[in-house]
Amino acid sequence: MHDERVDRTTNGSGYIRDLTLEQIQALKTVPTLTEVLQAVNGRAALMIELKVRNIIGDVEKLVATVAPELPVYYASFLHSELLHPELLKTNARTIALIDGVPVASAAFAVDARAAFAGVAFDSLEPGFVRELQAAGVGVFTYTVDDPRDIVHAQSMGVDGIISNFPDRLLAR
Repeated sequence: MHDERVDRTTNGSGYIRDLTLEQIQALKTVPTLTEVLQAVNGRAALMIELKVRNIIGDVEKLVATVAPELPVYYASFLHSELLHPELLKTNARTIALIDGVPVASAAFAVDARAAFAGVAFDSLEPGFVRELQAAGVGVFTYTVDDPRDIVHAQSMGVDGIISNFPDRLLAR
């Protein structure tokens, strides 16, 4: 689940943290990570956002078991999670997420040893993109769904676009 609550994407309501696994599984349209990995494997790359501390070991083992060939990007606003030994030893693709332009443009991603910075579309600035790339950090922007915004993001030279509509990206 991406959201903290199940209200937007399911037929239920409430905070995920207050629900048991059985209650979540009873909701409509909530696949397990195993089901997502099986569905995506061989069809696309997958970005898994780490929203909870200390779960990466379990997530990495599941990915290695279910879809070892699947290109996976591990993203998080919890930058220290990207330094987990499981990710470092496998040279996993990591994305340090940020929703504003920091004072030291590339430091947050460099300190997290992230291969990419995930920058909110509203914070995307050409100079920020260039500074990150000059520091050896690729730039993804999120969440870009409008075709005009996709064109604008591409014009800034980002390395990737995170969207709820991947077919719109392929049409470019």
